[in-house]
Amino acid sequence: MVNVIVFAENGKSGWLVLVSLLIFVSLTLLLVQCIFFDFMISPASSSPSLPFVSSAHAYSIACACTCAQRRILRRIRLGDFKRKRTGTGDFTLSTRSNATNETDDLAESILKNGKITKIAHQLIRHCVREDDVVVDLTCGRGTDTLFFLELVKDAGLIISIDKQQKALDITKKRIREEFCAHISDEAERKKIEEKVYFVRDCHSKAIEGIVEGLMQRRGRKIGACMMNLGYLTGKDTDKSIVTTTRTTLQALDKASRLLRVGGLITICCYRGHEGGQEETDAVLDFASKFPPENFTVTKIDVLNRSGGPILISCYRQR
Repeated sequence: MVNVIVFAENGKSGWLVLVSLLIFVSLTLLLVQCIFFDFMISPASSSPSLPFVSSAHAYSIACACTCAQRRILRRIRLGDFKRKRTGTGDFTLSTRSNATNETDDLAESILKNGKITKIAHQLIRHCVREDDVVVDLTCGRGTDTLFFLELVKDAGLIISIDKQQKALDITKKRIREEFCAHISDEAERKKIEEKVYFVRDCHSKAIEGIVEGLMQRRGRKIGACMMNLGYLTGKDTDKSIVTTTRTTLQALDKASRLLRVGGLITICCYRGHEGGQEETDAVLDFASKFPPENFTVTKIDVLNRSGGPILISCYRQR
């Protein structure tokens, strides 16, 4: 039996599927012709002008065609293409080269520089949909908020939270000067800026009140949350203002309850400042107790960089 799988065409990726379908159609016509001439008309009495293919010839050709089609479908199933969900809920094909590029970026982030913020971005990229509501729980200098702007389109929303107004101002400035610098249309620039909803508050209070309220009104759950613990970096910042163990665990607990299936929480933990090691240990202990039937929790730690940051990721699988 020949199985046919139909995918939507995306760019140059449809040619293998097209060849497979042509083989299937040709094979079907060949077998019909074979059956017709073998059983309805005898070779001796058939008109010489009609094309005739014997059962033996048809069987040999059918075997060759079936093998070719199976090889094509096997290439598709094994990863020459991947099924990729779009914002509209449709599935399209994306080529192996695109998937490989994303995998290469993640591998390079892990193997070459070990920078956990880059690794976190690559993990988040695999989970966020264009229409998601995503949350930057510790806005800081806006790196994660600007990254979310690359992933979330018009139907989505970015909530950016920080207890310091300075951090929110820095992020707004970066959106205007970096993300929107190439956009000449003022209306379009404003539309992008309004996609980010800024909240000045502690991350635990904000997600408990404002974020949860927004989710209830929209009838949806969060697609991704990112946290960078510690203090606001920069020469002219107050480094005595840091995240605390209690509020971080409260925020993580609430975020895990609001996260949709297939969503991801990343926490970049820094151990160099006062209270940083205690906070890191508490987050590790708390996240490790998430039920394994619902969450996959991983830790990435560059072992030969003593006291360096670690990345904790919590993926909701059901």
